Amino acid sequence: MSHRALRWTLLGDGTSDESLQPIITWTLAGILPPDSHLEPSFVSHTDLGERFRRAQQEFPSDLFFVHRDAEREPFEQRLDEIKKAAAEAPELPPTVPIIPVRMTEAWLLIDEDAIRMAADNPYGRRNLSLPSIAKLDSLPNPKDVLDQCLLAANDSQGRRHHRFKKKLAFHRRRVSQLIRDFRPLRRLSAFRRFEQDTRVAVESWLAEPA
Repeated sequence: MSHRALRWTLLGDGTSDESLQPIITWTLAGILPPDSHLEPSFVSHTDLGERFRRAQQEFPSDLFFVHRDAEREPFEQRLDEIKKAAAEAPELPPTVPIIPVRMTEAWLLIDEDAIRMAADNPYGRRNLSLPSIAKLDSLPNPKDVLDQCLLAANDSQGRRHHRFKKKLAFHRRRVSQLIRDFRPLRRLSAFRRFEQDTRVAVESWLAEPA
């Protein structure tokens, strides 16, 4: 049995938010019927309203996923910001907020093997000192923690270390692409809320006439 293609667009702050695409794909795969076809797109802008405008113009979709890091602001404030911007954009598809308690990078600190592979040293032995899942939401700067883990995993010196350090943004994105199982994130309330919101949006889309 063939299934409709689900067109979805991630609306991010910047190019680093592309790291969320594998997480969204994994989440959708656990909700949609087997062999469903996904058609993802990505648009970024620091202004939420501009993100919605660009997404509507460039990528007509069945679902929008809108990312905002909570950082030092309360979750509800970030959610209200997304809702306000969405209310000012006409005829939006169902919109799912993605609001990590601190930063997206916290959601990538769950798989030591993926970090070692992303660091081009899969058989390295240096201790990465990954934080426990329970502590991810309390990390003051998850991006710095992930960068230090990548540098430790790469374990290079001299010019190789310098070249690797200059490409940390690329290696961060590789971590998300190499993680195969995001179930550990279900211990985090922000991820559980994102997963539940995604389920509600997908079930609503599936209920619509083809």
